[in-house]
Amino acid sequence: MTVYDLLGMLELRIDSLEPERVLREITSLKKILYIRTQGESVILGLPFGKKNAALSICQENGWSAEITRERGLLTKLRGYLKRYGIAAGALISAILCLYMSNIAMKIRIVGAPSPQEEEQIRQILSNNGLHAGAYIPGLNLIKLETELLKASGSVAWASIGSTGSVVSVSVSMSDEKAQTRERRIPCNIVSDKDGQILKASVLVGELSALIGSPVKKGELLVSGIIENPNGQAYYVHAIADIIAEYTESVTLEQPLYDSIDAVKDPVYKRYLSFFEYNIPLPGERIESGSSAIDSYSQPIRLFGIPLPIGIMTEKYVRVESSSISYSIEEAAEVLEDKLYNYETNMLKDAEILEKKESYELRGGSLYLTVSYRLRGNIGRESPLFVKRKISDSLPESQ
Repeated sequence: MTVYDLLGMLELRIDSLEPERVLREITSLKKILYIRTQGESVILGLPFGKKNAALSICQENGWSAEITRERGLLTKLRGYLKRYGIAAGALISAILCLYMSNIAMKIRIVGAPSPQEEEQIRQILSNNGLHAGAYIPGLNLIKLETELLKASGSVAWASIGSTGSVVSVSVSMSDEKAQTRERRIPCNIVSDKDGQILKASVLVGELSALIGSPVKKGELLVSGIIENPNGQAYYVHAIADIIAEYTESVTLEQPLYDSIDAVKDPVYKRYLSFFEYNIPLPGERIESGSSAIDSYSQPIRLFGIPLPIGIMTEKYVRVESSSISYSIEEAAEVLEDKLYNYETNMLKDAEILEKKESYELRGGSLYLTVSYRLRGNIGRESPLFVKRKISDSLPESQ
C-alpha cells in the first residue's frame, strides 16, 4: 500500500490524434505515477490532487479526457461528505455524547445499612437537585453534602463525587461505630487545581477518579469512606499522591521608580536605674524616627547580691528611605530574580514542563507574566462532615 492508496489517485484517458504532443505537454505535471499509450490514447496515473491541472491542460488543447478509475480513502470519503445526513448525524452524535457525559445517569449510594435508608437518602438528594438526568456541572456537591446532613437524622458523614455520568454518594450512619484504629480526622482527597490525572498512588482510601480523565478544582479524587465486603461503611484519613498535568500563571510587578529602606548603624542610650526610676546618662543623641528594638539591664552587685541600682541600655535603630530608579533592563533583571524565588519556593514540588514569559510596561511599572504547564500532586485533604447526635452531648441522668 502506497500513500496514494490512502490520499487517492485516478486514471485519466486522453484521446488525441497527436499522442506525441500529449506526452510532451502532459509531462509538465509533477508526480505522474505511470503513463502508457494505447493506440491514439494516452493513459495516465495521477495523484488525486493533480486532477484539475490535468483536465485544464486537456481543455486548453482541445483533447478529449475521461476519468476511467478512481481509488483511495479520500475518494471514498468525498462520496460520504456529499451525504449531509451522515455528517449531520455524526455531529449530533458527538454533541449528545458530550452532553450525556455530564448528565447523572446513575446515583450510587455507598454505606446505607438498609434499602429504606437508601431510599430516604435518594429522596433528600432528589429534593435538592441530584437525580437521574441532573446536569452534573450545575450541581454544588459541597452544598448537597450539607443539605443531606441537615435533612437526615441518621447520616453522620457524607461525601459526594462524580466519575463520568456516575455520581457516588458515600455515607456513614450515626449509629455505626467507625471501624478504624487511627485517631486522625477522617478526610477525602480532593483536587486543588484543574488538570488531567496522569497517575495515582493511593495508600489509604478509595480512588474515585479515572487515570487520564480531566478534573476540576474541588472534585473528589480519593474517598475517605470505604465500604467493606459486608456492605458497612467506615471512614479513614485518606492518603494519596495524585499526579496530574495542569496550568498555572503568575504576574510579577517591578516599579521603575521605587524606594528602598536602609537600616542605619544602631545607637545605644544608657540610663542609671535607681529602684523604679531611670535617669538618662550623657551619650549619643537619639535622632527622631528611631525605634528601640532591644534593652537590657546590668545591676550593681554587692558580695554577689544584686542591688536596686544599675545601668540600663537601650538599642535604637533608624530606617532611612531612599528613592531609586530602574531602567527597563534593570527592572527586568529584578523581575527575573523575583521569578527565581517564586519558582524555588512556590513550585519546588512541581515539575515545570513548559514556561512562557511576556513583559508589559504599564503605568510606570514593568510586569512579567509567566504561564506554566506543570506536573505535580494536585490532591489536598478535605475533612469529612461530621454531625453529632444531640443525645451524645447531653449529660447522663443520675
